[in-house]
Amino acid sequence: MAGFWLNSRQPTYHQAHIDRRIHDYRQDFIKDYHSINDEELSEKVCTALEEFFSKGDETRAIRQYSPSHLLTREGESNEFLWFITKGEVALYKKDEHGKSREVIRHTKGGIIGGMSFVTGEKSFSTAITLSPTKVIKLGKKTFTEVMHSNSALLPLFTNLLLRHANRRLQRSIHTKMRLQHTYESLAAAQAQLVENEKMVVLGQLVAGVAHELNNPVAAILRSSDTLKSEFSRDTEAFHPLSKQLGIEVLKRALQSNPIPTSTLRKEANQIVDLVGDKQMARKLVAMGLTDKIEELSSQSTSLTTLLNELDYFHTCGATLRSINVCSERIANMVKSLKSYSRSDEESVQTVDIHEGLEDTLVIFENKLKKLKLTKDYQSLPITECQPIALQQIWTNLVANAIDAMPEKGELTVRTALKDDALIEISFEDNGCGIPPELQARIFDLNYTTKTEGDFGLGIGLSVCQQIIHRHSGSIRVESTPNIGTKMIVTLPLKQANNENNYG
Repeated sequence: MAGFWLNSRQPTYHQAHIDRRIHDYRQDFIKDYHSINDEELSEKVCTALEEFFSKGDETRAIRQYSPSHLLTREGESNEFLWFITKGEVALYKKDEHGKSREVIRHTKGGIIGGMSFVTGEKSFSTAITLSPTKVIKLGKKTFTEVMHSNSALLPLFTNLLLRHANRRLQRSIHTKMRLQHTYESLAAAQAQLVENEKMVVLGQLVAGVAHELNNPVAAILRSSDTLKSEFSRDTEAFHPLSKQLGIEVLKRALQSNPIPTSTLRKEANQIVDLVGDKQMARKLVAMGLTDKIEELSSQSTSLTTLLNELDYFHTCGATLRSINVCSERIANMVKSLKSYSRSDEESVQTVDIHEGLEDTLVIFENKLKKLKLTKDYQSLPITECQPIALQQIWTNLVANAIDAMPEKGELTVRTALKDDALIEISFEDNGCGIPPELQARIFDLNYTTKTEGDFGLGIGLSVCQQIIHRHSGSIRVESTPNIGTKMIVTLPLKQANNENNYG
């Protein structure tokens, strides 16, 4: 009976012992450690560990390492925990190229391998001693024995480990914030570089555009003088038939393209026998009155007089049309320059790709005069994109093609629909071409193939590629030295996620 009583008490005794240990741990864990700094806390842990091993160190936990001794290796299992009591240890992390980079150094009081030891995960970094270093090395079994030997040690160790984890988290947060700030600064610097290149290219184009503007401006001034002269005539004295047909002649001249000289000559020859004069025959064809010859000839006023009066209306209509055409040309040039020079953020829009291409070609008209330009456009659906950003791409590609070609070179711009969901825009020249060994680098930042004397920051194609990637598209090059280059841009008709791509 007595034996039974003793056996029945044993579980209760063990439970009480466990409860007391848990109570002591909780009491020590919630103890106020705020007044103790990291160094003091580390010192307490190290002192307690050294006291434990001073009674016997069968596992050789206290060790002395020479410099360059490996403690942990990144990506490998780790079964030990090291407390540094003297010396210095560096942690290294491999970058994307496999090169080891030093990330932090630990000195006295530092813990090496803490996270991998507790979690069982692979070592996050490689730890190597930098100087003669003294450590306390604990395996899992030894660690358990040490912690059971002193109820106050486990809370101390737990707090120390939490502090190390907290310091690592704080360093990570601060590093991320610094990286974010650096990234924003670099992004702003890159944006400024892109803007600078755009403005330099724009400056180079302005001279040519200014020359192109001279022609329509001069034509408008001449047309204005012509209208002044014509409006001084007294139309009240005109024959009634001239007034009646004149409105029709004016509208036709205002709305229709001039008749080609060869066509004018051919049609005039067909009616010259009816009017008896080549000059009058040409006037009748130009004014679209070949079907009115009989009616005009039957009037009491001579045909010559009537044609001179009708020529007034034809001249006014043709002159007004010339003013409209020249004004539209000037407006298109200004629009193209304005679009290219804009730097504000734009939203995704549905546009006709050909309009952007035409705007780009307009601002290069002066340079393209020396070349043969071929436009091979297929019918395309409207496309979701940032049109101003795309125009920057077209401008870079056209400028590069022009720079690569001698006078009388040939530039071909093609568009095509691919697979009902993609469009392909290509720019092909017959210039100097790009050597195969350089083709892989043309999209690298700060790399340029332009020769000395030509402007090039080496960011044009890099920026083009970034813009195209934002549109979920691609750009590739096909080039043969001394034969030519073809730049091919592929874009989706619709953007899958506008917010993610452009936000």
